[in-house]
Amino acid sequence: MKRYKELWQKFCSYDNAILAITNGVKYKKTNRSVVRRLGDGKGGLDPDKVHEMANKLVKIIEEGWQPSPCRHISRRCKSTGKVREIDCPTLTDHFIHWMLILAIKEPMTRGMYKYSCGSIPNRGINFAKKSVERWVRSTKSKWFVKLDIVKFYPSINNDILSSLFRRVIKDERMLNEIDKVVYMIGDGLAIGTYTSQWFANFYLQSLDHFIKQELYKTRRDKRLNYVNYYLRYMDDMLLIGTSKRDLQKAIKAISAKLKENFGLEIKISWEIKDIDKYSIDIIGYRFYRTHTILRKRIFLRTKRLAKKIHKIKKNRGVINLHNAQAMMSLIGWASHCNNKKFYNKYIKPNVNLNELKGVISYESKKYNTS
Repeated sequence: MKRYKELWQKFCSYDNAILAITNGVKYKKTNRSVVRRLGDGKGGLDPDKVHEMANKLVKIIEEGWQPSPCRHISRRCKSTGKVREIDCPTLTDHFIHWMLILAIKEPMTRGMYKYSCGSIPNRGINFAKKSVERWVRSTKSKWFVKLDIVKFYPSINNDILSSLFRRVIKDERMLNEIDKVVYMIGDGLAIGTYTSQWFANFYLQSLDHFIKQELYKTRRDKRLNYVNYYLRYMDDMLLIGTSKRDLQKAIKAISAKLKENFGLEIKISWEIKDIDKYSIDIIGYRFYRTHTILRKRIFLRTKRLAKKIHKIKKNRGVINLHNAQAMMSLIGWASHCNNKKFYNKYIKPNVNLNELKGVISYESKKYNTS
């Protein structure tokens, strides 16, 4: 296995810092700390302040960066109702996390399974959706099961994660910086940091290859995989196969592998279902043999937000950036499935797409650093 070295110079370079700041503020344009420390007073970013911040980041790293304590908050997810414990890093640490990922992205993704999705560039929800749709329509798809890991982020073993990085990276200075983030909150990974989603995917790389390469039987000198199609979206796993018994064997082996090698457990609520009788509910969609529709929670959220925006526009005449971005995101979900009637009935009469795009475009131009 190739081990990468000489990553330190890339990590603490000025160009890497500028790129980290540019990417790191993309979804934090209205953040008070961003406006105060990088704003130009006119709603945009001050190039001189960005330059000053980049030099500051490089200096902090070269002099020995230590992560600051995270701000801990509890937030209820609107779609699921679950309460998540989130650790928010300081703005400086947020940028350094970005610099770290930009420097070690190649070692982390080099052996990554093709259908490991979520937080990976070009492997978002749309990529996962197209893959599942293609598999559902295949004649090899008869049974499916969804697996979920119990408290995934808090249960990640820091020592195992640290050792996994040492298998692909040889640069000791980089490994020391990685360890600072790995052990930042003690046990597990912090929900809310940019590094965590990347580290979590990296943590399960060998499990992905185990499922696709080692779970099989031999019949008449022919290899038959227990799992025909496999998708992992962070800690949600979808297994599709032709045999219910083979899927049961696969689940047993996966459960044992997770417990023995990763210190993780699968939720006991899994159930193997007939793909002709049940829909596959994953990544916000429900997949059937012939069509795909929105998950019920997202359907209701989109409907309610459209009515809310219509009411706000009628009373105040102005749509804020937050609602515009949320609505466009939800419309994006709806546009990729068979929900034309829903769109014409609930969205089109209440929301003007060009107006939403105008709000988002105007705000984006304000933060152009060029």
